[in-house]
Amino acid sequence: MMKTSSLMLTALFWLAACDGPAEQAGEEQDRAAANAAGLPYGGSGPAEKAGEAQDRANAAARKSREASAEALEAEGQNYQRQADVEAERLEAEAAKLRDEADRKAKALDRKAAAIER
Repeated sequence: MMKTSSLMLTALFWLAACDGPAEQAGEEQDRAAANAAGLPYGGSGPAEKAGEAQDRANAAARKSREASAEALEAEGQNYQRQADVEAERLEAEAAKLRDEADRKAKALDRKAAAIER
C-alpha cells in the first residue's frame, strides 16, 4: 500500500511538473521572439505564462466535463434502480392478481362441478 501511494504521489508530481501543450507552444514563441531580437531566452516569457494559464483552464474544463459525465452516469444508474424497484413492485402485484384469479377460478370450478352432479 505504501509503495502504491508513493508511486501515485511521484506520478502526480511528474504530471504537475510537465508543461502542457499551450505552455510548450508559448515557450517556443518566447524563444523565437528572443532569438529574433538577438537576446538569450531566460524562460518564463509572457507567451509561456499565458500558455500555462490556458493549460490550467483546459484541465479545469476537462475535469468539469468529466464530473458532469459522472453525474449523468450516476443519474442514469439511479433511474435504472428506480425502474428495477418499480418492476419488482409490478411483478409482485401481478403475482398477487394471478393468485387471486386462480383462487376465483377454482371456486367457480367447484360450483360448476356441484351443479353437474
